[in-house]
Amino acid sequence: MPTPLNTTAVINATDVNNGLKPDAFYSKALLTMLRQTTYKHRSFAESKPLPRNFGDTINFRRYSKLEPVTTPLTEGITPDGKTASGSSITATLRQYGDVMYWTDVVEDEQLDDVKAEYTVELGYQAQESLDNIARAAMYSEASKTYANGVTDLASMENTDAFRPTLDLFRKVALGMKTNGIKPNRKAGGRYAVLIGAQGMYDLLDDEKLEKKYMMTGGTNQPIKDNIIVDIYDLHFVEVLNPLVQDGGASNDVKVHTAFVIGNEAYAETMLEGRNVQVISKALGSAGTEDALNQRSSIGWKIMGYAVKVLTPLAINAVHFVPSEA
Repeated sequence: MPTPLNTTAVINATDVNNGLKPDAFYSKALLTMLRQTTYKHRSFAESKPLPRNFGDTINFRRYSKLEPVTTPLTEGITPDGKTASGSSITATLRQYGDVMYWTDVVEDEQLDDVKAEYTVELGYQAQESLDNIARAAMYSEASKTYANGVTDLASMENTDAFRPTLDLFRKVALGMKTNGIKPNRKAGGRYAVLIGAQGMYDLLDDEKLEKKYMMTGGTNQPIKDNIIVDIYDLHFVEVLNPLVQDGGASNDVKVHTAFVIGNEAYAETMLEGRNVQVISKALGSAGTEDALNQRSSIGWKIMGYAVKVLTPLAINAVHFVPSEA
């Protein structure tokens, strides 16, 4: 028998004043949630689908830059020429998914539409799950920057010196630019910055924001909207689920991470034509395993998914300690 099984006892134990009853539009509701863009870490990835029946592994090629020529040609003599070189980047697709089980009594006797409510929640779960998978892959191979010039999480402190600033992100973008990393084409020709609400809170108090927008003929729109979007050569995007880690000498400092992303920094891949599927099983669909039509289920699954950093210099994980961590 599936465990956990959502029975009337389980449901009513949550709130004895409210019963629960599902309806018949669950798959549509879950798919609607998946089309929303609440989570953002996948937003700036290159999309590289893997054709079906080609296995579970995809290879990306990263070619080396050709060095500029400074020596003049010698009359009548052909140069030796350059050799192409590069490296192979491999990503292996994995399946992900989850499911909820319901009894027939829930469907027949409960008053509220709990199955529909949890279908929406499953959609959020699928979104956030894939986003967290992408975030973890981005972080694992990204270049790393720490506020105040330190070099590790243990050196981070909960002081003003470690707060996020516009200059912190401008310097990261400058480093990308000097290394030949182009701005992200999906960010309007700027370097994308994915940052949590706590980090955005501090940036809105940055004195350079006031100078940039209010003292040079600009606009006070960021203050009115409570969010920075485009400033200097940066495009900020606020995320709901920033990476937060323990830092400081005693692991008592909450260190937040934002990502600065250049062009073609990372890619996500899934089986072609096999995005997230909604799988709904009716009462009795398990045959003799559910001989009395007592259990139904609804869930989501993606047949194959992976995220891979293509150019570590084009994605930088910036660590800081927000004032409201």
